[in-house]
Amino acid sequence: MQQAVGGIAGSEAKDQQKYLSLSERLEQLAEQVFAQTGSYEKTYKAVFIAKLTAQKPELIKQYSAQDLQEIAAIYAYSYSDEEIYNPKGQALKQIQALQKKHHLEDDHQYDDELGNDVDEIVAKIWKAKQSTLEVQSLVKKYKTTEAVFAQYYMQKFEAENEIEKEQRAEFVKTAKVLAKAYSAFKNKKFSDQVVASLNADSTEFIDYDLFKKTYQMLSDAKLK
Repeated sequence: MQQAVGGIAGSEAKDQQKYLSLSERLEQLAEQVFAQTGSYEKTYKAVFIAKLTAQKPELIKQYSAQDLQEIAAIYAYSYSDEEIYNPKGQALKQIQALQKKHHLEDDHQYDDELGNDVDEIVAKIWKAKQSTLEVQSLVKKYKTTEAVFAQYYMQKFEAENEIEKEQRAEFVKTAKVLAKAYSAFKNKKFSDQVVASLNADSTEFIDYDLFKKTYQMLSDAKLK
């Protein structure tokens, strides 16, 4: 068990690639634009145009810069999750007018692969930002890194799993031990002793994917 927990953090260090793929460049662009604007739509449009330019340079020449912005706006509306981007009122009317202008009123007129690929990139950035804000909120409330880790882990675990009353003490203990492991990893002080109190009862509350997610979220927030 100790080796498994240790192995998760060990994967943090990855070899740096000398050359970035198109997908990696688009992800970097999305991160930059979203950091500057905080807007799903603006980020989607930037990534959409960049991807289309890279993959279909001849097609791009057939459109003006304004046309590309308008088509990208239509795609942003059409392929986004409603909880992330859901224009209403005048903004929606403008998009509907653009759909008519560019003959994009029917599903078969769209490039689904392009639309979905761009949404996947941008939605990932958006969701990461929401998680970062969530971590920052926990920092204000719980102060210490270990407390923040434990609270974030427990909240996400309980969102997917039911904890019985008689299990709660072990659940809380397990989350706190995992939090200590995180702190030890980040400060290069990890040893098996840190997680020695984990036992057979603890395994029910150890979600390695969630541990990795929590580890990454706090790392991104620069918490040690």
